[in-house]
Amino acid sequence: MVINNGNIHEVNNISLHDACFESFVFDRVHNRLETVVKPEWPFVVPPDFDSSESFEHAELKRIRITCVDVIGTEMSNCEYWGASPYVFSLSILNGKESPLVQKLFANMKPEYKFCKLKLKDDYIEVLIEFSSGDKLRVACSSVRFGEAENAE
Repeated sequence: MVINNGNIHEVNNISLHDACFESFVFDRVHNRLETVVKPEWPFVVPPDFDSSESFEHAELKRIRITCVDVIGTEMSNCEYWGASPYVFSLSILNGKESPLVQKLFANMKPEYKFCKLKLKDDYIEVLIEFSSGDKLRVACSSVRFGEAENAE
């Protein structure tokens, strides 16, 4: 499943509450940020608009979350409420509501001729809040949810 500004409401069909956050990798060359989480219960990804299938994890499998065309990230790791690798919530904001997208555009100046920013409407903010009180914010054009390979 892929979510962007055109179908941002689809995030309401996804719950990662209490999923264990396993990894975080940023690929600067491809402007991609990937995280892997392991849900604590069977996880269903709703079908894409152009697909008639969804996949269900009857076993506890790992979910890969890929943020595409990343323009910025912010993350805290202060463990405000104690150490915890568990996800409290996942939300997605459109570019006009996103504090991170707003901040990135505020820093842009006309003389920055190589800047790759387009329109605020081209971006979303993926916000993962943790049970520790920490947050991971990613400004990107879309986010893809899929099955990750199992750890051996």
